[in-house]
Amino acid sequence: MAFEGVIKSRPFQVIIIVVLALVTFSALTEYPGSERRKYPVTSPKLRDVRVSGDLSNEAELSNSNHHRHQDPDGPQILTGKSYGGCNPDLKEELPLEEVLSVWVSDDRTNTCAAQFKEEMKGVSRHSIDANPTVAVCMVGNARTLTKKGVYRRIFSNFLKPLSKRAVLFVHLKTWDTKIKEQPKHGGFRPVPVTEADLLPVFRHLSPVWVHLERNKPAEENPSGNPKCPLTSEAAERRKEPDFYVGEYQERFLAQMKAMSECYSAVEKFEKDSNVTFDAIAKIRPDVTWFLPVFPATELIHLRDKMVTHLADQFIFAPRRYADGLNEFWVNYTNCQDGWEGAHLPENAYQDGFVHLGATYWEDRRTPQVIRRIHKHEPSAAVACGRQRRVTNVTRCLELVYDFDDIYS
Repeated sequence: MAFEGVIKSRPFQVIIIVVLALVTFSALTEYPGSERRKYPVTSPKLRDVRVSGDLSNEAELSNSNHHRHQDPDGPQILTGKSYGGCNPDLKEELPLEEVLSVWVSDDRTNTCAAQFKEEMKGVSRHSIDANPTVAVCMVGNARTLTKKGVYRRIFSNFLKPLSKRAVLFVHLKTWDTKIKEQPKHGGFRPVPVTEADLLPVFRHLSPVWVHLERNKPAEENPSGNPKCPLTSEAAERRKEPDFYVGEYQERFLAQMKAMSECYSAVEKFEKDSNVTFDAIAKIRPDVTWFLPVFPATELIHLRDKMVTHLADQFIFAPRRYADGLNEFWVNYTNCQDGWEGAHLPENAYQDGFVHLGATYWEDRRTPQVIRRIHKHEPSAAVACGRQRRVTNVTRCLELVYDFDDIYS
């Protein structure tokens, strides 16, 4: 009777309701479309780091993540002088054009593919599960990429913790468009970059493929399909803003074309190396990775039915969904009678991945922010607010703008 009385008591019933609510909440917040599997996962301690007090241990966090997730038998593959023609150790006194011609040459990329093929011979499935092969397309305007705190953290906080077998492909525009005015995003000014500015970036990041768009195309809309212009009416029918119609459509279309060209380079590299990547990722050049990214083991194995992204700044697609990176461009270039598809990059990618059966999941805890010239530009705070890894905007701005010296 005493036990029955406890069960019927109001405090006990409240406890039961709270427990059931917590269990339900936990179930609902699992990654959508994922399955529980016994694969390596980022340390909760590192994933849930709270940025407060002394922020000077950022480099230490990055290094600890690297040692936790990398095989102990060597550094990133395809890096270092030992790979000769793949990542050349060119003399400083050589003419700029001669140095650039080596970095952008097809012969160098072919050498990288051949070396990757040799590197992967006899590699065990266990080793690949621990360090999956990931092709990373860095696509867009170079802008602030040449700042040391930007490109060094792309290596230490993105490529290294992502996977020992992360392979970088670079498609950069060194000229910039006129000032971009978008009330929603705060607007920002152009940042022209010279080829000489990019050489330290290439030496540090060691891309296997480099494409440089150095000058603005002469024609008005070189990426456009005359049969299918982007229009405000079509955008309205899709309930999308018309940021990229009329004179601004080239900004959107050029971005999608560049991604398609990088994707084609990845496919050729796969064919030449006889290796199919486990995943393909897209990143912007002008972002600061202010903390280590989640490793590819988690993004592939624990989110196996998902494409993880943060807007269109970062996209990580398991290989079976990666064609979604190129689907917009294929459809747009084949369009014959008016374009009714996406009018925004985010929606263009989403349409492609959903069509392939993936869950397109925005992980706002991805630790990266678009890097402006300085933190007082209106769009700097807006960019910090887009992610939720560090919820305090002031702290975010400190990590992104005030701690570059750690990597100098």
